[in-house]
Amino acid sequence: RAAQGGGEELDYLIDEVLPTKQVHLLAGASGAGKTRFLFQYLRDYLDGKPFFGHAVHPCELAYVAADRCEAEYNEKFERMRIERFPLYPILNSPDFQPFKLKQQGQRLDAVKALLARIRKHAPDVSLLVFDPLSPFLPSKLGDYHEVLGGLVALGRLCLQEVVTIWGTHHATK
Repeated sequence: RAAQGGGEELDYLIDEVLPTKQVHLLAGASGAGKTRFLFQYLRDYLDGKPFFGHAVHPCELAYVAADRCEAEYNEKFERMRIERFPLYPILNSPDFQPFKLKQQGQRLDAVKALLARIRKHAPDVSLLVFDPLSPFLPSKLGDYHEVLGGLVALGRLCLQEVVTIWGTHHATK
């Protein structure tokens, strides 16, 4: 669905809530239920169910599991009794070394490489869900300008690669 806004046309994955080709964050304290929320609503999204009364436009997605092992996610699918969706666990991948991603260019290259690897198996992926997104952001998450630079770079990547990023973020309690 498209909506007019300032002369630009916006498409939405979830009408009036989640525009395409942008970066979106779901933040909350550790243990607040961000992953559980995403699991349920991503499953509903893929099944075409409205999101809090807003129409959805399902697309192919990839859920990038960056801080837990695959078994933990599989257990969550079973416990919640929901059908599994495409999951890409990177925690145990030797290529995933978040503490070596010091520079913005390195972090962006890591996201590009990950997207390219995912699209080899699923070429139509247009929604990347990162749980969490923080390994691909500056380490000084309290520094507004550094984080802004990282989000702007990811936003540009979204436009270039025609992908939407929805990431979780662990906020302090």
